[in-house]
This record gives sequence, C-alpha cells and structure tokens, in this order.
Amino acid sequence: MLDNFSDSQVIEALRRLPEDQRLTLFLIDVEKLSQQQVATITGVAVGTVKSRASRARNELKNQLLSYAREMGFVARD
Repeated sequence: MLDNFSDSQVIEALRRLPEDQRLTLFLIDVEKLSQQQVATITGVAVGTVKSRASRARNELKNQLLSYAREMGFVARD
C-alpha cells in the first residue's frame, strides 16, 4: 500500500505509525470497512478500533502539519 503513494513525506509519516494504528487506518480509510468489520478482523473491541484510528490520525496530523503548510494545504499561522 505505502509504495503506491508518491509523496515521501506522507509515506514516512505512515511508516512511523505503530503497525496496529497503520493497519486500522488502512482498513477504515482505504478499504472503507466499518469499525465493526475492522474490530472483527483485528480481534479487538470497536472502542479499541476507534481509539487506534483517532490516535493514528492525530499523529499523522502532528507529523505532517508543517509539511502541509509548506505545500499550501493549510494556512500559515
């Protein structure tokens, strides 16, 4: 999956995520599975899926915010 992205900053930010968070994001955001489906696949509670997805998104946001500003995706402060 990661090799299909063209932007090295995004790829590296995704690679730095813990495997469980990366897998959860992939299943929800790329494969478009429900949280319940992801819980079943990964063998954890739905609450854990929600938590992992939230933590992963927050971590990506933190890692990529300055880069997003450089690229003009986010207004500078």
